[in-house]
Amino acid sequence: MSVCCIPAPRLSREKCKYAPLCPFATEEFWKEKPKLRKSNGDHFVACHRVEELPAWELRGA
Repeated sequence: MSVCCIPAPRLSREKCKYAPLCPFATEEFWKEKPKLRKSNGDHFVACHRVEELPAWELRGA
């Protein structure tokens, strides 16, 4: 018997590459790639919701 593996779809450059893994992803994550921006001192993040989520939630993501 032959076993076939279905390859994962290629991620679009137009969406957030972490959307499939992120528990905080919304519809926006699937439509638009987030821009890199400065957050919390010298840290840079590319996330649509970084300003909405408390720091304790981001550590567990």
